[in-house]
Order: sequence, then C-alpha cells, then structure tokens
Amino acid sequence: MFEIVIEAYGFTLDAFGVQGGAAAIDDISYNTTAIYQCQMIPHIPTLQNVTKSVCNAMKCDFDTGDCLKKLGKKWEISDEAVGPKPTGILKPLEGEFGYVNGPGDATLSLGKLQIPRTYGLQFCYFSESIGTDFEVILRPDDSKEKLVLYNVTSVDRFSQEWQCKRVFLSVNGTIDFSVRNLRNKFSYFGLDQIDLFDPLTSASACDF
Repeated sequence: MFEIVIEAYGFTLDAFGVQGGAAAIDDISYNTTAIYQCQMIPHIPTLQNVTKSVCNAMKCDFDTGDCLKKLGKKWEISDEAVGPKPTGILKPLEGEFGYVNGPGDATLSLGKLQIPRTYGLQFCYFSESIGTDFEVILRPDDSKEKLVLYNVTSVDRFSQEWQCKRVFLSVNGTIDFSVRNLRNKFSYFGLDQIDLFDPLTSASACDF
C-alpha cells in the first residue's frame, strides 16, 4: 500500500487587503510495472500447463488419438460387451474401450510424461476375473525404481461395474498400465477414459 501526496506552498495573494492563494491541478496519472517479487503486493503467479504433445501421448479414450498406435497384439477395441457374462466385460463405459483377455499378462505403455507441476491421472477399468492383478506404474526418468501409483490384487469379480480412479503425478517418466494373471481365455480386463486432470480445477488438463 502507498499513497501519493501533492503539496502546494510558498505562494500568497495580497491585494487590496484580501489575502489568500489558489492552486489548480488536472490530468494526474501514474504508470509503472507490477513488482511481483514484493511480498506485500497480492498477485497470482502464472501457472505452467502441460503441452498438447504430452496430452496427445497420455490421453486415451480408445475412440481416437495416438494411443491407438501403441496397443500391443493382445489389446483389442470394442464398443459393446465382450466375453462370457461371468468373467467378461458386461458393458461399455462411454464409446469404445480397450480390453485384453487371457491367458497371460499385458501392458499398455502410453509414453513419456512431461509435467511442469503436479497433475493427476484418471482412468477407468473393468474386470470380473478372479486373481487378476492390475497396476498403474510410473517409471521415473531419473531412477531405475518404479513407482506403483495404483494397484489391485485379485480384482473383485463381483463389482460388475467400471471402476474409475484418480492418482497424482509429481515426477516425469513413463506411464504403464500392467495387467497380470489373466488365467485363461475367458478372463477379460478393460481400460477406458485415460486422461490428465488439473488438481486445481479437477477438470481435464487436455481440453484445448
């Protein structure tokens, strides 16, 4: 906070016995740049956002996008129920989704994550298969150790619904969705609606 004071002094009027003085001023203006380093001046710093190229790599709704080029041989796409009712995917979430069936394991790698600040990762999965393990893994650029962001051991086969989750990201690296222990050809696992979100707004960070 500051104030500007204008003073006028050192003049008098003395004419025919009348004493006094007068001053006039007009068109006052003050121009300067904001001093953001000054803690006494409230301000909102400009936040850096993820780039469009990062969003193209990370966002995956299995309808369109770069992620469709990264699906391995095990991954398929559907917009309707697949597999038998006890262990299949009973319904789509929204549009098309990606899925795998056993036996064996499968991984979906979305590529490099480059974030200027903390962001969130949201995703939805569907599994009715007893014993299936699911992990979301971040492999940091500067470390050989993997970070398990989310894991489910022996997925609950009685959920019969898509499960949508959110985790937070604070380091750069590679994101993998790992599905293990698909016991046989009747074991199915589905993924959909993978996206980055801004924790400050809870909205998608990739709606350009």
